[in-house]
Amino acid sequence: MHEATVVRQLIESLDQELARQGAIRATRLRLRRGSAFSEAVLRQAFALYARGTRLEGADLEIETVATRVTCDRCGHQETVTADQVVNHMTTCSQCGALMVVDEAHELAVVDLTVEVP
Repeated sequence: MHEATVVRQLIESLDQELARQGAIRATRLRLRRGSAFSEAVLRQAFALYARGTRLEGADLEIETVATRVTCDRCGHQETVTADQVVNHMTTCSQCGALMVVDEAHELAVVDLTVEVP
């Protein structure tokens, strides 16, 4: 599950930045995820990896945007969900060809609210 790795890296990065800026803790984190990025895994990973960090206990808000893919073989475009993606691949619903799902930008921080001294 690549989602867990991405979330762990995000939390580590945010926690380091909060420490650098002298923040006590995060109270709210708004994320934007692509529809190919599992929200359930994102929430589970956040709960696990935020423990002991400045993000522990922060309210997690998640916006979802459609992840669109285009088939190289037939040109069909469709929106995919996390259930349709395996190892960054899915199949075209029109012709059955394998399609790569670029999930590199599937998760972004929209807003972070912090408590400062």
